[in-house]
Amino acid sequence: MMKIKAFTRILAMSGAIFALVSCNQKAEFHTASYVAISASSVEVREDAGYIDIPVYAYVQNGDLSFPRAESANTVVTFEVIPDTAVEGENYTIEPAGGVLTFNDKSEAVLRVNVVDHEGIDDTKTLAVRLTGATNGYDLGGMDEVTVNITDSDHPYAHIFGTYRCDGLEDPLGGGTGSLELTISPVSGNYSALSIEGFAPSAAGNVDLNAVIGTAAGQLLSITTGQTLGRYEDADVTFTAVSSFTSDGYYPANALTFSIADDGSTLTSAPFGYLIGFPVVENGQTYTSIIDTYVKDEAVFTKVQ
Repeated sequence: MMKIKAFTRILAMSGAIFALVSCNQKAEFHTASYVAISASSVEVREDAGYIDIPVYAYVQNGDLSFPRAESANTVVTFEVIPDTAVEGENYTIEPAGGVLTFNDKSEAVLRVNVVDHEGIDDTKTLAVRLTGATNGYDLGGMDEVTVNITDSDHPYAHIFGTYRCDGLEDPLGGGTGSLELTISPVSGNYSALSIEGFAPSAAGNVDLNAVIGTAAGQLLSITTGQTLGRYEDADVTFTAVSSFTSDGYYPANALTFSIADDGSTLTSAPFGYLIGFPVVENGQTYTSIIDTYVKDEAVFTKVQ
């Protein structure tokens, strides 16, 4: 047992001496100058026009130092790897021909020109890969970049515009009337839509804001209780209703429209709302109604 321990100790000491000798030797690297792409992935909106992707040349200067080669002269070849993006339809590449030339510079540029398409589309993807370099340059680890071309169109752009509905009933004023509702986007929020035109009778008296609707798929909903402006020191509000009777109105949680696939019509069944403000008389609060319209089914047709 003692002999085994002694032998183990001798082996351990020999290993330590070998390790010390090894650590005392200078490490040697034989890495050539190289070219590399500046990023492994980039993103560009389809309406941006183009995106430039720098490719850099690095020159060996010692074992571990690779500064930018400020006067590089090399020809770099590259290839486009198609994915969901189609060349000529979604993008073009410069320089054409798959050749990138460094003329006494440390940087050359791959330019991806992007095509802006109307209509909603998925993100389109392609990749560019460096395939070779001349004059003693190798390819670095960053030899491929993925380019994601994102859609710039609003997902509900097809319903922007003005819609008209005739024959709406005015339960309080009597008779019928028409509404023209104009739908437009809300900056910074793709699911929110601005809807103007709900209070034609109040336009001269109250500085009203648009109501804000929320779109989800083929539905557009306008929640009740939105504040639209001020009148006589009171908030003017939008209230969705399900129906009017001789006893009053029945509030609803929201006024909901179904959207035609092509955005040509908005349909609400039932359709009803009122716009008014609170008035206090004899200690009781009443709603002073400015505008109100209802219909069992209202179809708004796009007019522009």
